[in-house]
Amino acid sequence: MATRVQPLPFPYRRGKATTDTAGENAEMEKGDHKAPLVDTAVLARLSAVTDAGHGLWKVLVTDFISQLPGRIARLRSALTSGDISGGLAAVVSLRTAVHTVGASRLAGLALALEAKVRRAAATPDPGRLLPGLAAAHLQEILQCAQRTVHKLESVLRQGLG
Repeated sequence: MATRVQPLPFPYRRGKATTDTAGENAEMEKGDHKAPLVDTAVLARLSAVTDAGHGLWKVLVTDFISQLPGRIARLRSALTSGDISGGLAAVVSLRTAVHTVGASRLAGLALALEAKVRRAAATPDPGRLLPGLAAAHLQEILQCAQRTVHKLESVLRQGLG
């Protein structure tokens, strides 16, 4: 028996709580293709807050890069098997991780998928909808993740300054 996840109002949009209005919902479903792959200002703030000149931001980015395939694999597995609680946990994990390193475009895609998973959770049989969400979203997430990793690796080589 699958665990039923209560749908929540859309809790997060660009750092502030919002309601799930039609305009925001339409924008989220498309993903934010105008967003940069990586917002280096986020990495600069991460460096300023955590570093003290020791390069900790580079360790965090390197860890993110090494863990990204596993995060996406968990998301794929949960969605294709119809695991609503696992799918929600995986997409939230992906969204929070990409926000941490400033992967703005990938964050937009994860945010859009999260909204759809939450809507699926409100249906009588959410597990039946998840494989379709996987088919509709995972390829774009994978492609964006690859481009994001290349950009992050470039930032690691060149530095923030």
